[in-house]
Amino acid sequence: MSVSALPVSRRGLLVAACCGVLWGGIAGRIPAIWTVTTAAQPPDSIPLARAEGPFLLSATPTAIPLEGLKTPNISLATMISTLSPGGRLLLVVRGVTAEQQPGVVYQIYLDLPEGNLPDPTGPHYIGTLNFYRARPASSNATAGTFESFDITAAAARVEPLQMRDQPTTIVFAPAGRPADNARPSIGRLEVVRQ
Repeated sequence: MSVSALPVSRRGLLVAACCGVLWGGIAGRIPAIWTVTTAAQPPDSIPLARAEGPFLLSATPTAIPLEGLKTPNISLATMISTLSPGGRLLLVVRGVTAEQQPGVVYQIYLDLPEGNLPDPTGPHYIGTLNFYRARPASSNATAGTFESFDITAAAARVEPLQMRDQPTTIVFAPAGRPADNARPSIGRLEVVRQ
C-alpha cells in the first residue's frame, strides 16, 4: 500500500504514530497526515504587533486593536514598509478556546471601519476562523497551538483606505448566531513579518 509522504523538518517537534510505532524527531519521510508541529511561532518570523487577551467573542463583531512592539500605535503603512521583496505579513491567532462549539465560524477583517457591515467579498476580509478543535480554556489543551493567516494582500488593499497614524485593528464577526454559553475566545493576536 502506498502512502503520500512529506519530508520531515528538523525545526518542529515531530510526533507520528503508525501501525503502533511511535517516531519522535526523526529526519526522514513519514505520512504527512501524522505530522504535528508545535512551534512557538511560524518559522523565520519577526513579530511587529500584538494584542494580549483573552478576548471573548460575541454575537456581534469584536474589534481588537493591535499594539506595535516598537511603535505603540502601529499602522498598516508602517508594517508594509518593513517588508522585503517577496515578504509576507501573517496574522497569528493563539489560544483559540470555547466552552462548547459555537456552531458558527468567525470571519476575520483587517481595519474594518466602525459602522461598516462585515462583507467577506470586501477589501478588509482576511479569512475564517473555526472553533471545531477548540477546547475549554480550563483544559490547557490549546497551549502552543496557533492558526495563521497571510494578510499581505489584505494589508495592501486596505492601507490606502486607512487614515495615517490609525492603529491597526482586527475584527472577528460571527457568520450567524453563536450558540448560547459557547464563550469562544482568543488568547493572543500577533502580526509577524516573514
